[in-house]
Amino acid sequence: MKKKRVLLIVLSFVLALSTGMFMVACGGGNDSPPAQPPSDTSNIDELVEEVVAGDDGGKTVAEGAKFLWYQAGAHPFFDEMYKGVQAFEREYGVPVMRGVGTNWTQGEEDQLIQAWAADGYNAMSIFPADPAGANGLYSELVAQGVAVINFGATTNMPTDASFYLGTDIPNCVDQAANALVDVMEAGGVTGGKVLLAIGALGDLNAQKCKESAEEVFAARGVEVLEVISDMSQPDVAQKKMSDAIAAHLSDLDGILSTDTNPTDGTIPVLRELYEKNPGQKHIFFIGRDTNQICLDAIKDGTIDGTSSQNAFHMGYSPMVLLNYLKLGWTPKADAYFQYGAHMIVDNSNVDTFNQALIDLTMNWVASIESDVLDPPR
Repeated sequence: MKKKRVLLIVLSFVLALSTGMFMVACGGGNDSPPAQPPSDTSNIDELVEEVVAGDDGGKTVAEGAKFLWYQAGAHPFFDEMYKGVQAFEREYGVPVMRGVGTNWTQGEEDQLIQAWAADGYNAMSIFPADPAGANGLYSELVAQGVAVINFGATTNMPTDASFYLGTDIPNCVDQAANALVDVMEAGGVTGGKVLLAIGALGDLNAQKCKESAEEVFAARGVEVLEVISDMSQPDVAQKKMSDAIAAHLSDLDGILSTDTNPTDGTIPVLRELYEKNPGQKHIFFIGRDTNQICLDAIKDGTIDGTSSQNAFHMGYSPMVLLNYLKLGWTPKADAYFQYGAHMIVDNSNVDTFNQALIDLTMNWVASIESDVLDPPR
């Protein structure tokens, strides 16, 4: 298969502040409202520009492959990921069905996915609604000849899914928690007291976030004043974070958010606090994900940084692997986990991190045939 480099010029990811919690970003929950319609794709040419060199006219697409990308509910981070799916569509010249669940339940996912399989979709990138329950669905699909990849969250092992493409959550949160302590210490705070904002406590990934952050804070002598959770909508997050900040303001040195909603909810609270109280000490803050609200807050100094997952990798890379699988390539042993890069975004890289993550993804794609898959026999 010929390879070509794709230079993707990402102006910014414009996100609708859709509601619902997102398990890959340490959120999740079954109280999420109905999914929003897919984001507008009319500006794809503005977001993704191909620069093709030394190519014979296009990628090899598996004959008969019919691609599906399924999200279990609504959350703004899915829109970031979907830009990668759109890039795959443009580069390979094939359509990808975007499936959108409404309630984050495995029952709904089973029903929808089975209907699409009956309609001929045979290459599926799926966000599993339930890490245990999805495996039953996958076994049925694989038995029917459907290639299945997990993105954003993994199913329990063993699984019939060929790969998981997403974030190494404990490592990502470890990095973010250490970054918060580092900026606090650079600002003259040793030890210190913080708030920890996570997703839904009932979600496995949220528990992983909590445990990883608390381990770092304990090791570095930082006290967690309160853990705030279950913020299924931005306005709920803003209210909860406002209340927590007010309750602990006299002792509060920093805040770590491991989910998009509390990140977006905290920013206006901090901005108003600083505007109304010019003498207010700075509350150090590291958030999660990189929508425009967050990036603007980094640039104007309201927050110190955010933890960026590789959304492009979670959208683009599973589709590339699915095409390989339908061409007859097979996963190498122990290749199931294919983590995307994550990094702290601050004033030093706020204008360049998107391209850096995409470059890392394209370098990973270039290694697929040597490191991830075995060729057809």
